[in-house]
Amino acid sequence: MSEDFKRETTISVELRVSKTLQSLNLFLESMGKSISLYDLPMRPTNMDNVDCEFPREIQDEMSIQIPPEDYEAELKLNLEQHKAFSMIIDVIQKGKSGIFFIDGPGGTGKTFLYRALLAHLRSKKLIAIATATSGVAAAIMPGGRTAHSRFKIPIDANESSECTMSKQSGAAELLRRSKLFIWDEAPMAKRWAIENVDKLLKDVMGNDQDFGGKVVVFGGDFRQVLPVVPKATIHQTISASLVRSYLWTRMKKFRLTINMRAKNDTEFSKFLLRVGNGEEPTDTEGNIRIPEEMIVKYDNEEDSIKRLIRAIFPSLNTRAHSADYMTALSRGTSMSTTKVLIKPDTNNIRGKIWTKNVVYKQVYIADLRKIISVEKLWRRSEDVDLRLTMDRS
Repeated sequence: MSEDFKRETTISVELRVSKTLQSLNLFLESMGKSISLYDLPMRPTNMDNVDCEFPREIQDEMSIQIPPEDYEAELKLNLEQHKAFSMIIDVIQKGKSGIFFIDGPGGTGKTFLYRALLAHLRSKKLIAIATATSGVAAAIMPGGRTAHSRFKIPIDANESSECTMSKQSGAAELLRRSKLFIWDEAPMAKRWAIENVDKLLKDVMGNDQDFGGKVVVFGGDFRQVLPVVPKATIHQTISASLVRSYLWTRMKKFRLTINMRAKNDTEFSKFLLRVGNGEEPTDTEGNIRIPEEMIVKYDNEEDSIKRLIRAIFPSLNTRAHSADYMTALSRGTSMSTTKVLIKPDTNNIRGKIWTKNVVYKQVYIADLRKIISVEKLWRRSEDVDLRLTMDRS
C-alpha cells in the first residue's frame, strides 16, 4: 500500500509510513476492527494534523508527475495552438470564467495542446483536471480519467438527472480548488452528461455562472463518433449531441487545421480534411474513391489480411514487442503508411469495390507462428452493402 504514496516524491519516508498506517486503520475500522489489534506500529501522534486540510483526492492530483517532454510542449506549439493556449491561460490568470472548444480533425494536435496546458499549470502547483469521454483518450493525458468517473455522471444521464457527488466530499473540494478542466472527445458525450456537470459545478461552487465560473476546455472532432443513441435516427442523434446544448453557443471556439501527424504528406492531409468536411468528390450514391496508394487488394481473407498487416507493420517480426513501434504505426501519417484492404462486394452486380473500416483481425509472427493479439474487427460483407466509411481518428 505504501507504493501508492511513492508518487508523492516531496514527502518524507516517515510521512509515507504514517499515511500507510492511517489508510490501513481506516480500512480496518470499516470492518469494526483497529490497527491496535495487530502486530503493527501505531501511527505517530505528531502526524495527526499533517495534510489534514487536503483530502486524498487533492493529494493524488498534486502528486501527478509532469513528463519531461510536456515541459517543452509550450515552446513547440504552432500558431493555431498557441493562440488557444494564450487565451485560455490569460483567462485563468485573470481569475475569470470561460468555456472553450478546441475543434480539429485527428492529427491536428489537440492532445498536444491539452498536455501543454496541463504542464503549464501543474508546474506552478495549480490543479488542472484532465478528463475524456472515453478511457482510451483519457489515458494519453497525465492524470486523465473518464468524465463519468471524475464527475460521478449517471450512466443514463438526461435532462433531469444529476451527478452523484456530495458537496462535502473530497472530490467536491478538488473541483473547487481546480483552475482548469479539460474534457476531450466531448462530441462523443451526450449533451445531458455535459449539462449535468454544469449543474454540479454550479452547486459545488455556489455560483450560477456556466460551470460555476470555472474555466473549462472541451475538445474533439464532430467528423468522428457522435453520441451513441440506440436505434436512433440521425436527427435524434444530433439532438443528443453537444451542438444542441444551451452551452454550445456560449463556448469560444478554436479551430486547428494544421495536420501535425501527416505534415510530411500534405496531399494526404488535404485528402482527410476533404473527406471529413464532405468536400471530396462522390458518385451518385455518396461514395468516394480511395487513392490507389492506400489500397491493398483482396485475394482471400487469410492471405489478404496478412498482406495488410505486412504493409502497415513491415518490421513486425522483429519489433512486435515494441510499444512505441506498434503505437507509431497504428495511425497512418501518409498515404504510404495508411492501408485499406479492399474486399469485393459479391452482392453488387455492377462489380464495384468498397470497404469498411479495416483495422486488425489478428497479428501473426510468422517465425513463431504465434498470435500476438486477437482483435476481431474484420467485418464480413456477405449480407451488407460495403460503402466506404473512413476512420478519421
